[in-house]
Amino acid sequence: MKNICLPKKLASEELKAFGFIIPHSKKVFKGDKLFRKADSFKYLYCVRIGSFKTSVTSPEGTEQVTGFYMPGEVLGLCGVSSNSHYCDATAIEDAEVCVIPYKKFEEFCNKDSQ
Repeated sequence: MKNICLPKKLASEELKAFGFIIPHSKKVFKGDKLFRKADSFKYLYCVRIGSFKTSVTSPEGTEQVTGFYMPGEVLGLCGVSSNSHYCDATAIEDAEVCVIPYKKFEEFCNKDSQ
């Protein structure tokens, strides 16, 4: 998990601190939603195993795929500015993600700039 979920170029002290931000991973089964449109934004998700698609659905029920995510890529950034997701994220196959609480991640990123 360390190779996919943690940045490789951090010093050992930083790596230790960053490790506390990622408390667990989550399994998502094929066809299940990782998050849905209008869910409140709390986490970023790093794909560890499997793949996901993001999509929006029109009022008429037509689904439009807006993206695909593979291992090492981050899902959930769409919620940063509005504090809610604008799309659904669905597992294309059985998958696993590293769950990154956004508030802790933001604090970690701002620590060096203060």
